Amino acid sequence: MERFVRILLYVLALIYVVAPYDFDSIPLIGRIDDLIVVIGVLLYCKFILPRRMRRRAERKQREAFDPYEVLSVPKDATREEVMKAYFKQKALFERARIDDLGEEFQRTATEKMEQIERAYQILLERSRHTAGE
Repeated sequence: MERFVRILLYVLALIYVVAPYDFDSIPLIGRIDDLIVVIGVLLYCKFILPRRMRRRAERKQREAFDPYEVLSVPKDATREEVMKAYFKQKALFERARIDDLGEEFQRTATEKMEQIERAYQILLERSRHTAGE
């Protein structure tokens, strides 16, 4: 998607630059507006567009994150059930267990462990707020 938008902007800028309906007959002004458009498109594609795409991906990832699903507990789970599920999941991805496995699996296991930690922290906060602590 990002590549398509960049190519489209480049093509539109090129069409604008070579368009016959322009101020090209006036010395200097005709080329200055073309340069402004080309520089604007290049800056947009280099800086703004990647930032927007990254934010969109981060937002999508946040929306897709469900702590109950990560810990495999029902939505009405008690604090003890959440803790039990957390320690069970944590035991699966212990450092001692994954040291002998490949580097790619270790990286995946580390990411999964971060998700488990994050889910546990979110559910603990929710249980504290519902308990009124």
